[in-house]
Amino acid sequence: MSRTQVVTGPPSAGSILRPQLAGADFVHACQATTRRDGRSALQAYRDMAATIPGWFDGLMALRNRGMRLLGMKHLGSLRAVQAVS
Repeated sequence: MSRTQVVTGPPSAGSILRPQLAGADFVHACQATTRRDGRSALQAYRDMAATIPGWFDGLMALRNRGMRLLGMKHLGSLRAVQAVS
């Protein structure tokens, strides 16, 4: 997958989430345009997850170690996506 520009800011006026944001203390949204060409939603997710930077995965590993001490669920690595055959 080629690098896609990600735009951050408030959710667009047409977002289906917009009505649920009334009274929210913090709102953040990201938007990226990707190719469609017959890919499934799962394959699109896998393509995007494979581009997550290594430093973010490191933070997730740190989170998982800390949460294990509290008996919380290990969420794994976001970049560890399986290729679709």
